[in-house]
Formats: sequence, C-alpha cells, structure tokens
Amino acid sequence: MDRTLKLLLIEDSEYEAGLLIREIERGGYTIIYERVETAEAVNTALKQKQWDLIISDYVMPGFSGLDALKVIQTSGIDLPFIMVSGRIGDNLAAESMIAGAHDYILKDNLSRLVPAIKRELREAVVRRERRQAAETLLQSENRFRSLFEAAPMGIVIYRNDGLILQINHSGLQMFGLNDTSDLQNRSLFECIAPKCQGEIIVRMRQRMCREAVPALVETIGQRKDGSTFPCYAEITTLELADKTVNVAFINDRR
Repeated sequence: MDRTLKLLLIEDSEYEAGLLIREIERGGYTIIYERVETAEAVNTALKQKQWDLIISDYVMPGFSGLDALKVIQTSGIDLPFIMVSGRIGDNLAAESMIAGAHDYILKDNLSRLVPAIKRELREAVVRRERRQAAETLLQSENRFRSLFEAAPMGIVIYRNDGLILQINHSGLQMFGLNDTSDLQNRSLFECIAPKCQGEIIVRMRQRMCREAVPALVETIGQRKDGSTFPCYAEITTLELADKTVNVAFINDRR
C-alpha cells in the first residue's frame, strides 16, 4: 500500500512544521511537503502541484488559518483541511469547523493528528467517488435528454396510472399540445381515441407485470382538439441509472 502523502503545510514556523512532519512520519507516512505562509504562496502551490492534504496553523503573522481556508475554498479544490494550533479554544475550534475545516488539532495533543489524517483521507475518497458518480449520472441524463428531444417519433414517459410525466417535442406536436403546461393532470389515455383505450390499458398492465416483450399496437391517436390520426404505439419500460420508467413510443402511420 502506498503511504506517500503529498502535504501542503501552511505554517510560519520551520520548527513547528518539523514537529508536525515527524509526527506524521511516525504514523508510517512518507511525506512530500511544501511549507507556505502567505495567500500568494498557497495559490501558487495549488496551481503547481496536486496535494493529498492541507494542514494549516490557526495563527500566523498577517495570515490566519481561516484566511487560508478561504483561499482553498475560492480555488474550488476539495482537499482535507486540518487546522492546528497551540492556542485554539472551543469557540475558535467551532468557528473553524463551521468555516469548513475538516478537523482541528491542538499542538499539545498531536497524537490525534495521524488518526485524523487517515480518517480525512478516507472521507476525501468517498467525496470524490460521490462527485464522480453524480457527474456520470448528469452526463447520462444530458445525453438522454438530447436524444429524447431530438427523436422524430413522439415519446411519452408516464406513471403506472397513465399520468404523463414527460413528453418530447415531437409528441407535443403530434397531439396538438402547446407546451408542457398542457400536460398538467393529463393522462396518456387522453392521447388515444376512446374506442382504442382498452387495448392500450391491457398492454400497459402486461408491461408493468413484465409479461411480454415491448408491445407494438396499431391504434388511433387523439389530439387536444379532439381530432384523430392513425398511429403505432410501442409500450415498454426503460431501465435508467436510478429508476425504471414507463414509455410509449408513438409513430404517425399516415
């Protein structure tokens, strides 16, 4: 297991920095670190290298740990940030945590430092995996949305009771709907001529029970103004990233 730790250390004292480094090394880590003590140096270090962890002193001449935390947050980089101080009290510790620090350590109790580092490195991995999963899901949803809106056939996503949840642009045009505001409390059955609704209901129930492959039905579509047109309706379900949805693909067969 790689125990190399790339550490950005925000500390004005070389002596205090040495104490922290030795404590971390006793915990089994090989340290690659850079010591900085100004906002400019922090920004430069963030741009030049990738870091695993940031440790910052709370009190420094002209530049505090809270100032350092703001610089990190402004950069948009998500890194474990541990505040260390010899004078921090409960109120200042709480202020640090509220501001976004992941932990705070008293310099006279450095035995907490390595366990805190291990915990925050694990938490950073979890945050990164969650962020990547969210980005992947968003990309998937964006691709789905593009295909959904560009499709030449009408696509209707509906609840088990038939209530329409979404309809694409082709579907709006096909059924004479102005925009999605026309969908309020509108059922898929209202898009089918009354005499054909029975068969559509049967096919929908079959799909809900997974009793059949996607069902293709010749039916009669009905526009908002009551006029009708012949169409094919394919009733099916789709497995998306986080849910299963009911879908009707509808093609005008004139």
